[in-house]
Amino acid sequence: MSEFDILYNQYDQVGEAYLAAKKTSETAALQYTNSRKKILDIAGSLKGLQILDAGCGSGIDAETYLKAGVAGVSAFDSSEYMVHVAQQNQPSQLVEFKQGRFESIPFPDASVDIALSFFALHYVFNLDDAWRELHRVLKPGGRFIFIVPHPYNSPQGFYEKKGVTEKGIEVVEMRVYGGAVNICCPRLCLEHYFSPVFASLFHLDVFQETRFSQFTAELTIGVTKLN
Repeated sequence: MSEFDILYNQYDQVGEAYLAAKKTSETAALQYTNSRKKILDIAGSLKGLQILDAGCGSGIDAETYLKAGVAGVSAFDSSEYMVHVAQQNQPSQLVEFKQGRFESIPFPDASVDIALSFFALHYVFNLDDAWRELHRVLKPGGRFIFIVPHPYNSPQGFYEKKGVTEKGIEVVEMRVYGGAVNICCPRLCLEHYFSPVFASLFHLDVFQETRFSQFTAELTIGVTKLN
């Protein structure tokens, strides 16, 4: 068992409280609506495409993709609880939910046209493995568009340092939805996202920064697979 397994599986313990807090948070609803619109605007038409919903959580985006006329949705999340909720929320035969991680995506080579991810990639400690896996499952010329918290978010009122990994990556505990739920994740820097491995596998198409408050901002990034 990895020293990080407890972090990858933490939504099995806090998932119910997290979803309840998310449902009642007006700020979260507004930020999520804006973020989803941003990603979908960058993605353009999804009609006829096979989508990878990477870090799908409770699967709430699958319905949006189906309404856009996709060929199908392949979705994964590291949390068994979240995958169960997603399967209950979206029973369509065009959507397949599996438990898995970015470092070992549970779908075949060259099986998706585009991968989309909302606030999930920042939980990954080994991003180079994630880049290799995303490159593997994307078809030639496939794209990956994702949103993550900005690496330079102020720790004041947002998160607290909990430790440092052997590779020097800081682990922080985020106070989510006003402290209703505490979630641990690595505090990744831009150099972790844009590593030499990334540069060898993807072309950077989109890099946007959006600030939401004095302490929090997000990154929206779009890349294309290099063949």
